[in-house]
Amino acid sequence: MRGSALTIRGAGAAVRLRALGRDARAAQLALAPPEHARVLASCPPRVLIVEPAFAAHADAIGGQVETAPLGALDAAPRGVPAAAGGEDSPVLLCFTSGATGVPKGVVLAQRALFWNAVNSSHMHDLTSADRVLTTLPLFHVGGLNILTTPALHAGAMVTLHAKFDPEATFDAIERERITLTVLVPAQLSAMMALPRWSTATSPACASSRPARRSSRRNSCARRSSAACR
Repeated sequence: MRGSALTIRGAGAAVRLRALGRDARAAQLALAPPEHARVLASCPPRVLIVEPAFAAHADAIGGQVETAPLGALDAAPRGVPAAAGGEDSPVLLCFTSGATGVPKGVVLAQRALFWNAVNSSHMHDLTSADRVLTTLPLFHVGGLNILTTPALHAGAMVTLHAKFDPEATFDAIERERITLTVLVPAQLSAMMALPRWSTATSPACASSRPARRSSRRNSCARRSSAACR
């Protein structure tokens, strides 16, 4: 697949892949080596980008693709024009969960991500003043596209956690003044089990801009998050 790249797990990898140009395609998965090998066989990437913590995992896959350290993206020349692309250019390759069969690759075009960002911005009242916390894995469209890519589109601040930890989530909400986050029931249960749930607060929800205060509080209540207690 022309211009494609496969990233293994790292939270910031999908964002930094923009350095490859608008036609770069990323599939970010938390899979066992045999499952990754199946993905590579179905859609061979030109470059495999691996964070150091997953080097052994990549070695177990075998020498099927060229490898490069993630840091090489940061060292790429500045000012290089992005690859030409349009609304229908493929930008992201996500694989289904495989709950009822073998995971299948789904190609998302620029148009899909753009309109998803527009719709999410309207739904969440998302603006450049927001501070978004992402604790869901980026190999899920939920972690990547409910708030993360829409936040980048809106110019909001995004804080990425490599993995979910309830204490670290509380800390980030309070320290970073998080205004929006997505938490699934299992995550909320883990947070509610901690003693600090009953006293946790979010300075951001308490000090929303006057014009948005009512809608933001209602939105916080719908999310049932400790961020908005």
